[in-house]
Amino acid sequence: MKKNILLSAVLFLFITVISFSGCNSHVSPMAVTDAVNTPTPTPKSPETCNYSRTAFWGTGGRCTSVNDPGIFLTPCGMAIDSSGDIYTTDIGNNRIVKYNSNGTQLAAWGSGGAECSDPGTGDGQFDSPFGIAIDGNGYIYVLDSYNGRVQKFDPSFNYILQWPLDGGYNHGIAVDVSGNVYIVAKETSIIQKFDQYGNIILEWGAYGSGDGEFIRPSMIAVNKSGTFVYVSDTGNNRVQKFDLNGNYLTQWGGFTAPDGIFPFDWPPTCSPFGITIDSYGDVYVCDSSNFMIKKYDENGNYINGWSTTINAWGITVDNNGTVYASGYASRFEKYTCQ
Repeated sequence: MKKNILLSAVLFLFITVISFSGCNSHVSPMAVTDAVNTPTPTPKSPETCNYSRTAFWGTGGRCTSVNDPGIFLTPCGMAIDSSGDIYTTDIGNNRIVKYNSNGTQLAAWGSGGAECSDPGTGDGQFDSPFGIAIDGNGYIYVLDSYNGRVQKFDPSFNYILQWPLDGGYNHGIAVDVSGNVYIVAKETSIIQKFDQYGNIILEWGAYGSGDGEFIRPSMIAVNKSGTFVYVSDTGNNRVQKFDLNGNYLTQWGGFTAPDGIFPFDWPPTCSPFGITIDSYGDVYVCDSSNFMIKKYDENGNYINGWSTTINAWGITVDNNGTVYASGYASRFEKYTCQ
């Protein structure tokens, strides 16, 4: 019973976000008003390219063992290590899964009960793990959402420490080059910054639509040079950019559609969810309402975008510009830069 309630809650959460964002797809761009920024495609080299799907893997279902390969139930958060191996949070199966760039499963850990998908509260166990991040030394941080905590592991998945979180159901997590950890507290619309030991450094944000305010923020990313923080402000249909001290810098998106419809091919993202940054500083955003991934430069100028066959929630990019996304279809797609 708890499993069904859990999965229903996750699905309800996402549907609620889409519904309240006031957007949908497939109408003329002329229907859109109130733009904060109206980006147009800007050629960039060498990172500009066309993306095509070159692989996909994964089947939806409950695992029968923690290491059960290729089976996922609402995967979401994604991260990539220095070797190019990918990690994802398997929310419905309460575990973390590691696989290589071809989709071959390498490891998994979690679970807290008689069945693989049972949640747990012990060290190294999870209850709806949502976000995941990896620092420069390979340490892994998992946002253990329903347990209200962050758990930290070494590169061999050994548990190291944890710290509690306030703010209800937390979504996104990111780590900067200094090892500081950033958390999106969705329900309180606050961004929190901790050191690598869980000591609070600062927090910023409030509920609203002004600069530095959020409505149902979801994911967060820090650029490779460790200078900027980007937040998917899902309820406001925008991405906001800050410095490492939480000072507001700029934003893009913020469109509203009077008829509740949002265009399919318009550069701003509707109900942005997953977000990641490549080595050039370009920002990739999951346009969850339109089944698209959209790419912008570091200031929000639109570069290009492409369609997905999954409702993408999680996203990461490797040093070669290859993009990996996970989504509600409980599978993963790989997009190669052509």
